[in-house]
Amino acid sequence: MIKNKDLAANEDLSEDGVTWKAMTSVPELNKAINEVMAAEDDLSLSDDLPAKRGAGPAPRGASQDLSLDDEPPPSRGPAPKGKASPSIDEMMAELDLDQDSKPKGGDAGPPPGDDAPPAPRGAGGEDLQVGEIPDLPPLWKTYRKPILAFVGVMALVLLGVFTHLSRFGIFFIPGILAELTREPPPPPPEKPPPPPAKVVSPEELANLINEGSYEAFRSIFATIESAGPTLPDNMLALAKARGMATLAYGSTAFPLADLTKAVEALNTLDLGKAMGGNAAAANVEILKSRSALEILTGAHESAATQLAALVESRSDDKELALLLGLARAKGGDAKGALEALDKALVADSRYALAIHAIGDIVAAQGDANLEDAAFWYAKALRAQPAHSRSGVAAAALYEKLHRTGARRRILFETAENVSRGLPPAERPLVLYETAKAFDRVGILRQAGRFAEEAARLDPTNANYIALAGVAMALSGRGAQSVAALDAQLQRTPNDLETVLARARAHMKMEEVAKAFLDLETAAKQAPRDHRPSLWEARFDLLLGKLADARTALEKAARLADTDVVPKVELGRLELNLGDVDAALTQAKAAVTADPNSARALALLGDCLSRRAELSEAIETYRKAFEIDDEILEARVGYANTLRDIAMRQGAPRESQDLAASVPLYLAALNDQPDNPQIIFEYGRALELEGRLQNALALYREASMLDEKDVRPHLRMVQAFIEQSPPALDEAASSLKRAQSIELSSGRPSSEVRFWEARLALLTDRVHDAVSALRTATEFEPKNAVFHYWMGRALERNNSLYEAITYYEKAVSLNSRYAEAHRALGWASVERHKFDQSRVHFEAFRAAAPEDKTIWNDIGESYVRQNKDNEALGAFEKVLEHLPQDVKALVQVGNILSRRGKEEDATKYYRRAVKADESNGEATCQLGIALARGKVSKEAEGLLKRCLKSADAPEDMKDSAQSILDTAGIN
Repeated sequence: MIKNKDLAANEDLSEDGVTWKAMTSVPELNKAINEVMAAEDDLSLSDDLPAKRGAGPAPRGASQDLSLDDEPPPSRGPAPKGKASPSIDEMMAELDLDQDSKPKGGDAGPPPGDDAPPAPRGAGGEDLQVGEIPDLPPLWKTYRKPILAFVGVMALVLLGVFTHLSRFGIFFIPGILAELTREPPPPPPEKPPPPPAKVVSPEELANLINEGSYEAFRSIFATIESAGPTLPDNMLALAKARGMATLAYGSTAFPLADLTKAVEALNTLDLGKAMGGNAAAANVEILKSRSALEILTGAHESAATQLAALVESRSDDKELALLLGLARAKGGDAKGALEALDKALVADSRYALAIHAIGDIVAAQGDANLEDAAFWYAKALRAQPAHSRSGVAAAALYEKLHRTGARRRILFETAENVSRGLPPAERPLVLYETAKAFDRVGILRQAGRFAEEAARLDPTNANYIALAGVAMALSGRGAQSVAALDAQLQRTPNDLETVLARARAHMKMEEVAKAFLDLETAAKQAPRDHRPSLWEARFDLLLGKLADARTALEKAARLADTDVVPKVELGRLELNLGDVDAALTQAKAAVTADPNSARALALLGDCLSRRAELSEAIETYRKAFEIDDEILEARVGYANTLRDIAMRQGAPRESQDLAASVPLYLAALNDQPDNPQIIFEYGRALELEGRLQNALALYREASMLDEKDVRPHLRMVQAFIEQSPPALDEAASSLKRAQSIELSSGRPSSEVRFWEARLALLTDRVHDAVSALRTATEFEPKNAVFHYWMGRALERNNSLYEAITYYEKAVSLNSRYAEAHRALGWASVERHKFDQSRVHFEAFRAAAPEDKTIWNDIGESYVRQNKDNEALGAFEKVLEHLPQDVKALVQVGNILSRRGKEEDATKYYRRAVKADESNGEATCQLGIALARGKVSKEAEGLLKRCLKSADAPEDMKDSAQSILDTAGIN
């Protein structure tokens, strides 16, 4: 920096102390140093100042070079007068001062030692090296006052803006002023005096007592307490109401102490002020209250004596008669009690308290009277719908009587008003039992709200939560259902009912995988419980997995001890698949295990009906009705059996049985209007009545219920095929629609194949029929109907022996399959096994005893054996029941003709033609018989008709032509 006494303008000593570098940082420092150097003579430098390492030769007038890092030594002489020239360090310090006259690198302290000054420091306090430029202080330290002032002003402005937008005004000043100037609030109004006591309306109290429900009595007590419990009339009403309530609901719901207190309070009553001063009427009310207390405390004889004296004179007072009946019943005088209660009903035929009391007395007479007792309880409930305790009593008796349907109905009626009719603690159980009764028969939707209410009233009961969850899922609230069940499983992880309920909820939501996972969990939790397997089978059926469903049901049936439901459902599956005998085995086992199972009896009835044991089926259905007259399977099965009886009688339209079946179908449809199976069966009945268009309209309606269901279209195919003559084009159109639905679903249908075959047989496409039926029997190898029609198709295809195999298979699946036995009989006739043929014909007779035409088949087998006597006896049996049967008439005529009794034979032929003029064989036989000798005009006409007949045997046509030719008739 100082070089040859001259300071370079822009140079500085480098950091290594040897080289020079340009100095650009502080030009003012260069100027100050030059001024110092100009006054060199005034400065005194020490001779012994050590030289700076690496410095150049000393300048003139000095022993050593002076660097910026060295302090000048003190002067040897006194300082010159006047202002002394500042040293380099002083100037440097002056330049480093900020506006507050503080060094930028911090306060300068005293020298660290000796007299040597401390090294210069930077802004952060670190030592500065020679030539190093010190850092400037942070902006905050330099301008903190203006920054703080700005921030304060902005905060004040923002506060003003926000407070101005508030309801208190800018800076809260208007609000504060308003609060300071606001007038003090007026003093609160004085509390009004309590309303004066008043007498409760006698009519209101009478209506509530007549209702006799739990909440009705509580309403009486609350009303009297509010109106004025010390008024004489109110005291009388309170005591009487407490007596009736305690008699009805017991001392647990209504404590006996409260009744005692109310009765004792009547001792202080001023009779002159009660009931408008009518002391006699007041004494009667007092007697009612005291009698109720005496009945409850065992002094019923005293009560009966006093009440009997008044009942005769006050015959219109039903309460006196009721109390007398209760007092006598408590003493064991059932007859006297019923007489007194009868007087109460004379006064009011809908007096529920008296009706219920009659039920109690009848029920106490023994099990033989339980049906009557239940009737009285049900009558009490219907007289006063809120009289729920009557419904509970009736339901208990119906359960004991195994009257499932009646119990379910009475529970439903009870649950409707249980919130008013029973104490709170008893309500959830009644609601749950009601919902459970409907769930057992698969119609929980009708009572799901009761399950949800039970869970709401008692959210700690896992069974209630589980059933409520199922009800929610069935009503379309699947997510809510699963959430509730998940929450319950967090509290009780191993609760089987909840796990099964969640599986049902998942299945309803079509979350199949989750449903089966829940069933696996349930099976692991309870390996000996049959319900997981039962629900697995039900889910499999919904998915169309019939084989898996059968396996699961078989497992459930093995695990079930007393529950016959798995056996019933397994039998129902076998029956739907056509294996009637297997279904019958399950049905009989179920009925044996539980003779009071309506579903087991309905299954047995269906099996018997399929086996043509129609009278036994009718009796079985009646037993099912006695147990549960609302069970769908029994109602529809009974109607179907009546319809089938009518069909077998030969004239269904005129049958009383068919007419009786129609109301049963209509009642079932009223309960379940969207059930396609009921629609199909009712439509079949309409077909038999000749109302084909009505039946087709029903089938079309069923097709709109589910566009993916092929069954309605197949029922239309059946209707078109079985009408006379068959409407083949319409049948083909309906079948095409069913085929289209089947194709879009991606699931082959054996029923579609079956009706394809039936239509193919009618249009002489035998090979197509055989192919379709083979596929159908592969899908359902246990369907007896499919096997029978496969035999028919093969027989049409001239494959008799193969046809016999299928007929025999049909009979093995349904040993009373009448048509299959008939087909086997004719197959034996064709093979000249006449004795064997008659075995099958007899089996037909056993399966269809009402069909007398089988005697024609038996007679034909004898004819083929040349046993005319036996044949004649068989045909005559036909004519005993069906005197206009053409086939029997012709056959009898033939036998008589072979015996030479031409005139008698001609009479039978004439009867045959009269019965059916279009019958070719009868026409030919009569023409040939009349043409013996001279051919008359009548004979000529008959012979010509014979030649034109499509169903006349060819050999007879040849005979007719020969006769005409011989007679020269063209």
